Amino acid sequence: MTVPPAPSPPSWPPVAPSRPSRWPMFTFLVIALAAVALAIGSWFKPLPSTKVSTPPAPIYTDQQVASAKANVCAAFEKVHNAVDLAHSHVGGADYNMQLTAAALTNLMPAAGIS
Repeated sequence: MTVPPAPSPPSWPPVAPSRPSRWPMFTFLVIALAAVALAIGSWFKPLPSTKVSTPPAPIYTDQQVASAKANVCAAFEKVHNAVDLAHSHVGGADYNMQLTAAALTNLMPAAGIS
C-alpha cells in the first residue's frame, strides 16, 4: 500500500518585504530642528534687566541719634563692668569660679571686648 503524498501548502503569492514607514523619521527630524531653532533663539535673546534701585538712605533726627548713642554707651558700660567683675574673681578660692572667669576673660578679647 502506498501512501499518497502529503498535500503541499497552497501556493501563496510571495510576500514582498514591506518598506519601513518614513513618517516617524521625518517627524523626529522636524522636532529636532525646532528644538535647535528654539535653543539658538534663546541663546541670542537679551537678558532681562536686573537693575535694582537702592532705597534712599534713611534720615535720622538728632534725638534718634542721641538715643542710639546713649543705648550703645549703656550697653558698653554693662559689658565693661562684667569684664571687670570677671577679672576680679580670677584669684577666688572656688575652682569653678576660677575656671569660669578664665574662660570669660579669654573669650572677651576674641569678641572685641577688652
